[in-house]
Amino acid sequence: MSTLVKRAVCWLLRSGVYVLSQDDAQYGAVYSYYDARHGHCRLIYAEATGYVLSFLRNLHAASPEERLTAAARASGDWLLRAVESRNGAVSMGFQGADEIPRAYAFDNGICCRGLLDVYELTGDARYLTGARRIAEWLMREALNRDGSVKAVLDLDSGRFVNGSAAWYTASGSFHAKIAIPLLQLYAVSGERPCRDAALSMCEWALARQRADGAFPANVVTSSVNLHAHCYTVEALLYAYAIERRPSFLEAAERAVGWAIARQRRDGSLPLWHGGRLWAPRASYAIAQIVRLCVLLHAWQRRSYLVEAAERAAGFLAGMQVSSDDPRTDGGFLGQDAERAGIRIRRNAQVTSWATMFAAQALDLVERSTSLDFDDGVRRLF
Repeated sequence: MSTLVKRAVCWLLRSGVYVLSQDDAQYGAVYSYYDARHGHCRLIYAEATGYVLSFLRNLHAASPEERLTAAARASGDWLLRAVESRNGAVSMGFQGADEIPRAYAFDNGICCRGLLDVYELTGDARYLTGARRIAEWLMREALNRDGSVKAVLDLDSGRFVNGSAAWYTASGSFHAKIAIPLLQLYAVSGERPCRDAALSMCEWALARQRADGAFPANVVTSSVNLHAHCYTVEALLYAYAIERRPSFLEAAERAVGWAIARQRRDGSLPLWHGGRLWAPRASYAIAQIVRLCVLLHAWQRRSYLVEAAERAAGFLAGMQVSSDDPRTDGGFLGQDAERAGIRIRRNAQVTSWATMFAAQALDLVERSTSLDFDDGVRRLF
């Protein structure tokens, strides 16, 4: 691993954003971010806990260490408790001691993926059972017949709600990323309904793609959120690696081409496109573009893809924190700026899942000349 990646891994494991004290009631969970402005970690986040399982599996494959397996088991057990407490639907997480009474379908897909990865790491069937319970809930309750997905379950009322205040509160093509764990579960167990549901999500997403290659953030806006756009492309690339459907690859190529055409000279890309006066640059979305360009290059061997990835990686590296404070040093800022009332100021959120995305992206750039497409896509999280 490069120095940048090693520092990112060190921050994740030692900063406190990952709860690794067995005396803590949230042992195994991951906070969304460390707020450097106020000196606190915030939001115990189920989605980030799902991501860390996939991240640890990749780390373990490169460098088998018992501490990585122990951490993965702790996070897997935390998610299993979450699955049990809500009968298959994992809530968003906790603010302080209070559970957030919402379950996002997308987050549940990430948690399902994480449990499958810790199952494949440890062979412990409990994690496979937990992943299956989430998958069954997603297919039974969240998936619509046309392949679209209901976004948010209100756990207090037991009803799904769709909103427009934030892009992730409404159905969108980004929900196709749930296809990844469903296809993974199909590969493990041979359960045909998982494959059928996954492909229906991908086909629905294909129908949302604009003529220029972009995927709008959700069904209630024409604006494009780069983060959500990339989620869709990740799903299509993964599905292509499994199914080899040409339409999935063609859509992914067009979507990545759309993004590269909007890359700035410094390698960055804005988070929002269309209808927004303010568009911060998000490390997680830029990391996603890096990963997608490198993975497509692994399949197509086109130099412009590596060149775009390297430019984006150069900007991304500048979003890593250098500090004497171990609570921040090595982590990645989620965005370069944030709103504070009517003012725009430098962001102070050192973000767990953004750091995981960035570490994988920078590692893939280093291995771009030798990366195997199928192996690389299967390790995508």
